[in-house]
Amino acid sequence: MTYGAETWTLTQETVFRLRIPQRVMERSMLGISLIDRVPNVEIRRRTKIQDGGTRIVDTYVNHLDIAPPHASVLMGLSNTVATIPGIVSPPLAGSIVTNKTAEQWRIVFFLSSAIYLLGAVIYFMFCSGERQPWVRDAEPPAFDTDNASVTTAPDIGRGYDNKAMDHSEI
Repeated sequence: MTYGAETWTLTQETVFRLRIPQRVMERSMLGISLIDRVPNVEIRRRTKIQDGGTRIVDTYVNHLDIAPPHASVLMGLSNTVATIPGIVSPPLAGSIVTNKTAEQWRIVFFLSSAIYLLGAVIYFMFCSGERQPWVRDAEPPAFDTDNASVTTAPDIGRGYDNKAMDHSEI
């Protein structure tokens, strides 16, 4: 629903909450209201749209699998690349479909099919769920100080000691 939703922990309640607007949109696409008493199973059969909660689990977990410390950056990069076709396709389709004939729409269909096929081939050639060798675990930041204000506490390993807050000498 929102860009930050990719970082949510997916619970049964979240999946349920995602299904509600999806069902509303599916009913709207088919022109079916709740008064028509058509069950959700029938709507799913007609639209053949995958459940949104299931898609989120399938798609977004791979970033965490391959590079846990960099999952947010990978998600941002992959979403940026995935947004490009949505920006490019309307003007491209508009330049191909000038007379709105079936032949022109067929060109758009085959072009989009070729792009999806190319993406699937590249994905299957290079996809992996294994942790990548270039991933390094995050190390604690190293501070170079003059020991006047901040010192590290290596024996405790809990963080930093602020000398300005030390009132033992007063």
